[in-house]
This record gives sequence, C-alpha cells and structure tokens, in this order.
Amino acid sequence: MSGTKAHKDHLARLNARSDLPEKLQALHHALQARHPFVDRMALALYDAKTQSLRTFLHSSHGDSPLLNYEARLLDAPSLLAILEDGHPRIINDLAVLDAGLP
Repeated sequence: MSGTKAHKDHLARLNARSDLPEKLQALHHALQARHPFVDRMALALYDAKTQSLRTFLHSSHGDSPLLNYEARLLDAPSLLAILEDGHPRIINDLAVLDAGLP
C-alpha cells in the first residue's frame, strides 16, 4: 500500500512495563502534543470512610503545588459536586487554592 501513512500510536507508552507515575506522564505528554496549554494533570484518591480526597499522582513541570493535599468533601462544595455530578474539576489558576477557595 504505497502512499498510505502508518498509524502512530501516541499512547503506546501506556502499554509498556512502567509504573503509574510514568504512565500518567506519558498520557500528559500525548495530550500536550495536541493541547499544549494543558500544563498539569493530577489524580486524587477518594476515601469513602472519611469522605475525603487526597492527592495521589501528578504530572507537571516541577514540584506538585498540591503535595499531600487533602480535603473533606463536606468542606469543599466544588469537590462534592464532582462526586454527585460526575463532571471533572478543572482549575485554570492554582492560586485560587492559596486564597482558600474550595
């Protein structure tokens, strides 16, 4: 088949033997190839017993601005809305967290 381009799997690194932080970084790089404005990706764990979210993994350029961050859902209405509505939380400026906004 001359003239056809071979498909390049931009997510192939996800199939490699690697740990979860490396897989998140691979996903982040693949996303940035199309959307360079995505500066950071993060995962949080939900503990149903304490009804809280805790930062788990991040992919960013440098240290995590939310290292060991934990919040009870009842104290953060925007986080509770994620659980209830199933929509992701997108923060365009992490400085709002310094201002104490949930």
